[in-house]
Amino acid sequence: MAQPVKWPDGARCAIMMTFDLDGETPSFFLKDRDEEEELLVKSLDIFKKILGVKPLGSRSPSADPSPHTMELLKKHGFVYHSNALDTDLPYCHETKEGPLVEFPTAWCNNDAPFFLFSSVPPVGNGIWSQEDVWEIWSEEFEGMYAEGGFFNWLGHPQVVGRPSRMRMVERLIQRILSKTDAGGKTDVWWPRPIDIARFWLEKSPGRAAP
Repeated sequence: MAQPVKWPDGARCAIMMTFDLDGETPSFFLKDRDEEEELLVKSLDIFKKILGVKPLGSRSPSADPSPHTMELLKKHGFVYHSNALDTDLPYCHETKEGPLVEFPTAWCNNDAPFFLFSSVPPVGNGIWSQEDVWEIWSEEFEGMYAEGGFFNWLGHPQVVGRPSRMRMVERLIQRILSKTDAGGKTDVWWPRPIDIARFWLEKSPGRAAP
């Protein structure tokens, strides 16, 4: 199968694995653009005060950004966003403030549909066996690796952070790192998300949203 993207160092597949802290701007609760921007600015101030850093990427709760989210993120210095479910490869949202890289994801590469559970109030679809989820996640990775694409996995510390589940995530990481080319060199590119975003902006300036 032809590789759709020439990733750095000759890697066949790019990897992104992140953990959400559920501190995102709840855009679906906000009434207008001004309120969303006000809360975004407050959130950035908290990051700066507590952690001493400014976030460069964002993910909206439940993959539900508002019509204003992309422009506001770019206005306030964000480089990438990760919510879309429309394709497998990164692309750019063209905003009035400039391009914002999108890292598409999929519900099947998210821990919440399988492990998020509450009895009161009732939330979730029961608690899945980690072996069933291992089969899904490992095959998703193998499929993306075969295509030469982009594997985007996300978890939540309070959801996937149980011993049995983290053991399974460790197996997934080992599977990913086991991929080597004919010369024995690691055949995946696994940088920070911001590095993937900058690569996409530099190498694919004409790439637009599908």
